[in-house]
Amino acid sequence: MKMRSRIVKLILFLCSLALGWEILARLEIIPSYLFPPFSAVLMEFAEAIYRDQLATNYMITLFRVLAGFGAGAALGLFMGSISILTSRLRELLYPIVSFLSVIPAVALVPLLMIWVGMNEALPLLTVMFCSSIPIFYNVVSGARQIDKEILEVARTLGADRKRVLKDILLPQLAPLILSALKLEAGMAWRTCFVAEMLAMGSGLGYMIIDAESTLNVSLIMALILILSLSCYAFQTLFEVIELRILRRWGAR
Repeated sequence: MKMRSRIVKLILFLCSLALGWEILARLEIIPSYLFPPFSAVLMEFAEAIYRDQLATNYMITLFRVLAGFGAGAALGLFMGSISILTSRLRELLYPIVSFLSVIPAVALVPLLMIWVGMNEALPLLTVMFCSSIPIFYNVVSGARQIDKEILEVARTLGADRKRVLKDILLPQLAPLILSALKLEAGMAWRTCFVAEMLAMGSGLGYMIIDAESTLNVSLIMALILILSLSCYAFQTLFEVIELRILRRWGAR
């Protein structure tokens, strides 16, 4: 019921935004070639769909986002799980991960262009880095805050490392992990979009650079809206997953 109310509010907000946009653009305070009406953006959007250009490039970007995000999330969870089982390894990796976590993933694009070239590996590795490091950081950082006495009691009662990880560490770290997944789901789209803008010849990012070269402001705005809605949809999906898992474990 809460999610349905949220969707209704979002639709009402988008309709109000579109109406205000249309009215403001029709007043021509700003020239229409710089700020086209919302109806013109919709027409450009429909034309891109008709030419099959939008659907093809959207699916390319979607694949890159899903593959990069999936691989990054799995890597972050795997490395985080290994590190929290060994205190020495955790203390060794924590400063390294802390340093890497503040580096914007898109800052690596020029370096990756030299290392791997301008091919499919570039956006995938960029999104993978963007997704794995924050999740890894949240796992390692959260493990440092868990009361060590709880772990000692579990070990005293005969729990092995796998049991400690499954029954104690992961349930306590679940809110941090799920929050990181939710945030990085949207960030994966933005990172992939920028990588495509800088170095790729396909995808939504490439489309926006191509539209910029022809001064097609309507298409640029349509692509920005698509990116925004995609980010929002992914974050909302992971928020639903987060709430269901936490409620199942009695966290919310």
